[in-house]
Amino acid sequence: AIGEGAGVYSALVQSGCNNIIDGKGSYSAEGLTDLSGEREFMNMRAFLYWSIRDALDPAFGFNLMLPPDDELMQELSEIHYEVMSNGKIKIEKKDDIKKNIGRSPDKADALSFAFYPTTGNTGLVEMGEYQA
Repeated sequence: AIGEGAGVYSALVQSGCNNIIDGKGSYSAEGLTDLSGEREFMNMRAFLYWSIRDALDPAFGFNLMLPPDDELMQELSEIHYEVMSNGKIKIEKKDDIKKNIGRSPDKADALSFAFYPTTGNTGLVEMGEYQA
């Protein structure tokens, strides 16, 4: 709901859609954990990217498949994280990713927002509700 997304969000609200979420990577991820319940996150962006990682882990049984897209694979491969002194996961700055790959990681960002939580404490629990 910032930048270009603000216009889309406003248009959806005006058209009467009631199942939309004002999502921002800078929002707090307080109370959200990974699927193991052990990891916490510095912000929503870190949580969303970790949710991709969890969804791709065969141990969790989501059977997520990504499209054969070289740019998306590069973006996902170039995103690094660190564990902060408080134990929370922090994803590297977007500007650093841009420097590394020479462009914005737009495809990875779009994928990450598919895991934006609507209820509960993990995005993947809700994503399971939409599986065909």
